[in-house]
Amino acid sequence: MTALTHTATARLPKAGWTRPAAQVALLFALLVVTTVIGLTVSLLFPRTADGGVISLAAIEADRASTWAIFLAAGTNIVLAVATTAIASLLLVPARGWRWATAGFAVALAGGAAYAVGVGGWAMVSWFAGDPALTADARVALVQAVNGDALHGFAPALVGALLLAIGGILMAIGLWRSGNVPRWVAVLLVAGGFMTFLPRPGGLANVIFELPQAVSGVMVGWYLWRRSRVASAAAPAVAQG
Repeated sequence: MTALTHTATARLPKAGWTRPAAQVALLFALLVVTTVIGLTVSLLFPRTADGGVISLAAIEADRASTWAIFLAAGTNIVLAVATTAIASLLLVPARGWRWATAGFAVALAGGAAYAVGVGGWAMVSWFAGDPALTADARVALVQAVNGDALHGFAPALVGALLLAIGGILMAIGLWRSGNVPRWVAVLLVAGGFMTFLPRPGGLANVIFELPQAVSGVMVGWYLWRRSRVASAAAPAVAQG
């Protein structure tokens, strides 16, 4: 009898962090970090008076910083989209899962395309500031990129469109699941559409970025809270 009791007790889950709870906590932490990086990049993003994304004035002032900002933006968009999409998918295990799954796939494709576009801008910003180039050559290079909508901006525009569509699909899934307040789903959709609005620069960029930032963090928060509740309930259920 003692041996049976000992065996049953040994199989009870230990209190504290479970593997799913730890994984969700890491996901939530990444969402917070990518949000902070995204808002910082938006604040520092170079203003342009050249009729496009690439700013020759910013490059000539500090091409290393301009290149680093574009590089950070491209890298962060991949992480931010992936973490938000995974968190949204985990929050919709039943009702609305088809919408969330479709949104997950579309958003990942959009994030990849957008990052490719921003990576291209980073490369142009670096070489356009090469001291070996004459002033006229630098101007011509930046004007050529800013004036070529297809080759200069198509990847990012396609990515932004896919991100907006993916955000709508995931928002529908979140709305139908009932696992987050509906205003979170609304913010997710609003943030996708605000991607297409012109950015004046500085603090205004941060304001434009807030809907996506807040919705991403809140999706992570509600997922983390649900995982902690489930983790705390598991030992009690096993012991009961």
